[in-house]
Amino acid sequence: MVRRRSARRPRRRQPASTSQKRIAATARTCAARTSSSTGTYSSTAWACAIAPGPNPIAGVPALLGFLYVLLHFAGTAAVLIWVHKRRPHAFPFLRSTLIVSTALALVGYVLYPAAPPRLANMGFADTVSKDTGLNLSSDLLGSFYNPIAAVPSLHFGYALIVGVALARLAPYRWLRLLGAAYPALMLLIIVGTGNHFIFDAAAGGLVVVVGWLVASRLQAPAVEPVRLPAPQKAWMPHSEASHARAA
Repeated sequence: MVRRRSARRPRRRQPASTSQKRIAATARTCAARTSSSTGTYSSTAWACAIAPGPNPIAGVPALLGFLYVLLHFAGTAAVLIWVHKRRPHAFPFLRSTLIVSTALALVGYVLYPAAPPRLANMGFADTVSKDTGLNLSSDLLGSFYNPIAAVPSLHFGYALIVGVALARLAPYRWLRLLGAAYPALMLLIIVGTGNHFIFDAAAGGLVVVVGWLVASRLQAPAVEPVRLPAPQKAWMPHSEASHARAA
């Protein structure tokens, strides 16, 4: 006798959870925007690779979120203090570059206020607030910064200033290499956390270049010592008068 195989009933698919729906929507949004040829969205691939997805890299969003806050404030202050203490001759120029760049950026914030990608309803996740526990939109933190000041990016601008200072003034080779790589690291952080586009970073770099040029003009020229000729009747240890007196 031939036994008939029992037909297997197809399994019912479980309804997708809210998180799965959000992941699928994020993936579709990232795929659509990454394929866009618009220059502003050229950094979308970075943000989508780091943001939560079907296969997130564990710990990376939280790490970048902490570095976004820590390096901009503590890192910049630490390098400025170090230059002031250890390289005082270079501090006035560094200070002037920082002040002029910040002033130019403030003018840009007033004339062209721009929200960061995480607040522009473009589908980017706020990884800093979500993964670090620091709510950047809270009343407490919101009182310390302007949330619609994305262009130019002073996160990248300050990183460029600090990186160049370390690359030129640090006493150790590994520290100079770290300074040279610091702007690229900050670019990865600000784009990966959904706080800036690459265009914002380029504008921040341009502001720093202009600040550097202005600081170069403001820097006082080096004063060379003036040597005055000695009086003719002055007594010199090797003059003829001194030899005559000795004789």
